[in-house]
Amino acid sequence: MRALILALVAMAMLGVAPAALAARPCQDRGGDPVRCDTPGAMPRGWTLQGQRLADLHAPEPPEPSPATLIGLAGVLGGFFALVLLMPKFDEWDEQEDDDKEHG
Repeated sequence: MRALILALVAMAMLGVAPAALAARPCQDRGGDPVRCDTPGAMPRGWTLQGQRLADLHAPEPPEPSPATLIGLAGVLGGFFALVLLMPKFDEWDEQEDDDKEHG
């Protein structure tokens, strides 16, 4: 009972604790985060805008190459082949050595 009360008190304390927020880092002209007040850093609060911002936040995923697709098919095919080659475990009622012990 004591552990339950301690756990509930700990949960309540964590629930009402304020979130710790870090300061936003400054950015350079390319939109990369850098430490403020360093050479190349833009003023505090400056953000990248326009087409450069759209390019930064919306990159398209690269298309998989044919070699990657063939490799993936080989790995999956090998995995399923191993699964198909496994013995049927529900048919193992007795092991081979059980006859020698009882007979």
